[in-house]
Amino acid sequence: MYNALNAKSIATMILWSFVVPIVLVLWLGGLPDSLWSLIRLVGLAVSLYLALLFAIFGTSHYWSPWRVIWRFVPALNHWIYPDLNGIWFGSTQSNWPVVRELREAAAGGGGCDLSALSEVELLRGEIALNVRASFFSISIRSRVGQTNADSFSTFAVAEKCGCGPDFTISYIYTQEVPQPQSSDEATHIGAAILEVTPCSPPVMEGHYWTRRKWREGMNTAGLIGVERLSDMHAGPTQNLLEFAKRLKDRPIWE
Repeated sequence: MYNALNAKSIATMILWSFVVPIVLVLWLGGLPDSLWSLIRLVGLAVSLYLALLFAIFGTSHYWSPWRVIWRFVPALNHWIYPDLNGIWFGSTQSNWPVVRELREAAAGGGGCDLSALSEVELLRGEIALNVRASFFSISIRSRVGQTNADSFSTFAVAEKCGCGPDFTISYIYTQEVPQPQSSDEATHIGAAILEVTPCSPPVMEGHYWTRRKWREGMNTAGLIGVERLSDMHAGPTQNLLEFAKRLKDRPIWE
């Protein structure tokens, strides 16, 4: 989430947070009386600073100090960046029916009415996300209902923008389909850009793209809309979709 901070804010945070270990080291060890003592003091202060930085901001569990602060001061979700940790559940809307119609028209040789493609109803499905976020990293695991496919983010970045949506999260993921159909691949990559609205409960909405069978023109795109059901994480072996549906049994789009 540090990406959401501008350079001035990061520099200010580093400067002022470094004062604490310096003062603590001086209080415990006193002023240095030689160059070697000064080097040792600086090294100790840096080590202590890095340890405190990781302890406060480097974890994503429920009782992580920064998450506790965010719960006591909810305005930080607007001032800095929302705490995205937890279980999210909602819907996808895929353009697969449009892709299928184009392929069927090409196979039949009769053509199709291009102006009517925008009227083709999108394919709706369910999706659940498990987001783990610290100040230094974000990981997203998801499961979709139509294919029981699991995906894992390989890259994710949170941003705070002065123009357009205040908060966004962009990520690249790898998706694994346990029983791929003729239109699927066992493994493919995709990407998503979501706008984050830190309301109560928080909501993320945006678009996704896949590289599924792109050479055959079967790569898809669509919409994602999810809301957070819980700020706790699911276990690594839990069925994410079933767990989320037990928390809430309806999609965002009805």
